[in-house]
Amino acid sequence: EGASGDTSADTAENAGGDSGGGGGEDSGGGDSGGGEDSGIKELDGEQLFMDNCSECHGEDGKGSRKGPDLTREIGRLSDEEIIDIILNGKGRNEMPAIDVTEDEAQAIVDYMRATF
Repeated sequence: EGASGDTSADTAENAGGDSGGGGGEDSGGGDSGGGEDSGIKELDGEQLFMDNCSECHGEDGKGSRKGPDLTREIGRLSDEEIIDIILNGKGRNEMPAIDVTEDEAQAIVDYMRATF
């Protein structure tokens, strides 16, 4: 009979051990912080520039045979004007529209302003 009492005590201890699952709730909050970091990475202006602009404008933005020197343009155009060119293109054969969102276009502009 004493063995039965020990088994009950063991079961109670095991149940207490299972309550450690409550820590999972805390880790759920940490996931939200990770989501914020990944949002920033999605709008990495440098990577967007390299993927969408550097082929014609060069990695340093100083242009090539295919596209003008952006280091000269960045100072004379507003963010809105540059975003419009990115999203809609310019002229018939000058620059095609780039397939990015408005937020991504802003990230590209922010990168150019900080770098060039």
